[in-house]
Amino acid sequence: MEWRFERGPIAEAFAKAAHRVTAKIPQHRYTGTPLEGRVALADFDPMENRLVVTLSTQSPHVSRTLLAQTLDIPEARIQVITRDVGGGFGIKLQVDAEVIPCLLSMRTGRPVLWSETRTEHMLSAIHARDYVCELEGAFDAHGALLGVRAKITGDCGCDGTNRAAGAGQLLVAAFYLAGNYRLPAIACEVVAVVTNKAPYGAYRGYGKDIANYAIERFMEIAARQMGLESNELRRRNLIQADQFPYEILTGPIYDSGDFPRLLTMAETAIDLPAFRARQAAARKDGRFLGVGFAMMLEPSGGAVPNCIFNGYETATVRMMPEGDFMLLSGMQDIGQGVETTLAQVVADEFGVAPARINVVLGETQGIPYGLGAWSSRGASFGVSAAVEAARTLAIKISAIGAHMLEVSAQDVELLEGAVVVKGAPFRRLTFREIGNAVSLFPGPLVTVPKGFEPNLEASHTWTNPIARWVPDQAGTLSIYTTHPSGCFAAIVEVDIETGKIEIERLYAAHDCGTVINPRIVEGQLIGGCVQGIGAVLNEELVYDAEGHLQNLGFWDYLIPQAPDVPRIEIDHLVSPSPNTSLGSKGMGEGGPVGVPPAVVHAVEDALAPFGVEVSTLPLSPERVLGLIDAARARQPGSLKSPM
Repeated sequence: MEWRFERGPIAEAFAKAAHRVTAKIPQHRYTGTPLEGRVALADFDPMENRLVVTLSTQSPHVSRTLLAQTLDIPEARIQVITRDVGGGFGIKLQVDAEVIPCLLSMRTGRPVLWSETRTEHMLSAIHARDYVCELEGAFDAHGALLGVRAKITGDCGCDGTNRAAGAGQLLVAAFYLAGNYRLPAIACEVVAVVTNKAPYGAYRGYGKDIANYAIERFMEIAARQMGLESNELRRRNLIQADQFPYEILTGPIYDSGDFPRLLTMAETAIDLPAFRARQAAARKDGRFLGVGFAMMLEPSGGAVPNCIFNGYETATVRMMPEGDFMLLSGMQDIGQGVETTLAQVVADEFGVAPARINVVLGETQGIPYGLGAWSSRGASFGVSAAVEAARTLAIKISAIGAHMLEVSAQDVELLEGAVVVKGAPFRRLTFREIGNAVSLFPGPLVTVPKGFEPNLEASHTWTNPIARWVPDQAGTLSIYTTHPSGCFAAIVEVDIETGKIEIERLYAAHDCGTVINPRIVEGQLIGGCVQGIGAVLNEELVYDAEGHLQNLGFWDYLIPQAPDVPRIEIDHLVSPSPNTSLGSKGMGEGGPVGVPPAVVHAVEDALAPFGVEVSTLPLSPERVLGLIDAARARQPGSLKSPM
């Protein structure tokens, strides 16, 4: 793939620039490693031409569609069942090896089970990152960014377009290269190459990780070259709170936020003056502490044109005859807590406890067609569809209750599981009484007023309200619904004798709009931060000169262990999104996006006496020692290397 985009006065920007900054920013290849590998149990009934497939997938309906297209079986004859999934991270959006047990079951008439081994996962599951971003920026005399020229080159492995749609994340990276900053002009080239590595695909970021790491590293490097404090350069270029909604040059519309306040929250939490004093004292004792900051932008709720990852979600809410509720959703729980969240928001609409909402997911024969869990869609698409369906049903229940109580619908309200006449709480009908009356006796023809369907259910299909799929003359698009944001700060200590990095503290000021369930939000952020730690310190997929992968298991692909995880602190800034029903945004990808640049900047700060500049990742002990040696060779007067 080769793609070019230019918008804004890019030539003029560089012609009048007071400062020009160039940087080459690579990131290595790594992947998500869900503890539960992919698995498929296929059971074909030749008499009925019916196939039942139990999968570990993030998207049951999409999997069913792909199986139908591949196996040439009518889709209505395929049932996909997905129970609780032991981690997804984008790795379980594909359907490929799952076809094999289906074919074998069709051939033999017997159930066939395929379960992925860890080695199979490392060899052929989705890999991510593995790119080089070359940037040249033009700044005025005050440090305002005037324009950027960029080239992003990504290694898509053996198939970057069809099986895993990996090449698309390079385009997302180009579209969001501005990050949290005002960017008046951009010229970008994207190149995707095919190699014999494993296929390129989504891993908790899908291009926004590329854009964020590149622009944050670039701002840090630019500040150093211009002699500015890095957060001061950030502050001079951040989009301001009164500028939302803010449309960037490439087309996306940032819905809400306050980026300068997030930066201030992080600086305040870290207490920079106190840290600098502690850092200076530690250096006298031969200890090297550092602090680093990174802004974060997390486009969420993707709505991709002309593909299975489209922009809608449907929910059905049904009140049972006994007055409890069932929510049928096309979302999928992959450990992110969407089942709890959906129960909570639906319960709020009816004024009942979440325990009265039975959430049904992962069963294609019973739930409405939905696209599943990816791109942090739960808080936007999943929640909004469920809330709107619940609101429609709540209106119907109120109207039925008012009709039975012989009052106007405006004169009743839903309280504690009942329809209650305002100002006369003794005049009430419980949901159980209404459910029995509608479903049993005297029945819907008597109890349901005119203008309403004679049932106790409602469905709603929610779509991205700001999607713009047809490119304009400049080639701009808008495919993401919300734009969560944050500022991450890390404090590290680097042992210059061993090269080991210890992350002492990790802080995130985070804005995901309305926080529905704080424990779930913070759990998502903490889990993502742990994956970000692995990415920057340990995890790396290494190929030899013959193209053979060297990491075939957890003995040499080093994911973080519990002792590696520091204290992680989170504060919330709430700027509700105008695009979703509750103002909620996504939050699933912020950790892996924001942590790596913050940790890199902290390491560079710790090793500033050596003049270390981080050029490659991960920051393994041997690589850190090599960076110190290289810096010493460039600057003979720097501190003595431990080697």
